[in-house]
Amino acid sequence: MPTASERSYHGDRLPWEYSPPAEAAAKKFLRLRNRLVPYLYALAREVHDEGLPMARAMWLAYPDAEPAATFDRQYLLGDDLLVAPIATPGPVATKEVWFPPGEDAWVDIFTGERYEAGQVATVEAPLDRMPVFARTGAVLPLKPLGDRAGDSEDRREIRVYAGDEGAFELYDDAGEGLGYRADEFGRTPLRYETRPNGHRFVIEGMDGDYPGRPDERAYDVTFVGVEAPEQVVVSGDGRTADWTYDADAREVTVSVDPRPVSARVVVTVA
Repeated sequence: MPTASERSYHGDRLPWEYSPPAEAAAKKFLRLRNRLVPYLYALAREVHDEGLPMARAMWLAYPDAEPAATFDRQYLLGDDLLVAPIATPGPVATKEVWFPPGEDAWVDIFTGERYEAGQVATVEAPLDRMPVFARTGAVLPLKPLGDRAGDSEDRREIRVYAGDEGAFELYDDAGEGLGYRADEFGRTPLRYETRPNGHRFVIEGMDGDYPGRPDERAYDVTFVGVEAPEQVVVSGDGRTADWTYDADAREVTVSVDPRPVSARVVVTVA
């Protein structure tokens, strides 16, 4: 009986058919793809509503910038992620990446390294990393680590890349069927704001309903690229929240207890 490789026109395809380093890298990126489902699902709805592709050529977003046509081996995934795949062999490889002009900077989602806008930089990445950068101000919703595609609709992780202000809109529906055509879906606006003495993140109440909608949802909100806060407060009740600070990564993570999905939540870090 033919093996999986012999049945495929593209050779080995499954992670465990490769060497251990390649297998580990493949598993890491498959898990990342699963973690990105809330972000990708919202982009898929945007494709439906606006006709914009999920993966966008640089010239689509920056038609007046000459490098946008030259650097055609990188792309935007939505508005806020810049992806520059490496296709050269070796355990460590480099690639020239063009960071578009503007007020935003770009942050490596794996290392936290920051790149200013309007420059070309040589980026180095080992086998288990890819040059992927979040725009400052980006609000990136994720599934909790370890969850499968259909798990944990009652919890979301959100990474907020501090700097410029930004926003995103979570989109949820039943996940199958055609109920969305009958307005069976929910939208949750997310907004990041800067303050003179800190940062503010707002989760508006979900607008809409659909089969299987959770009654409550908890959040783990991580502010990336910030100093250690003196105080963290959730919503307007003045309660001090549970939070941790990673000094090496310059990240503060705030745990928001389950709240009704219709409730407005405000996280202030100062």
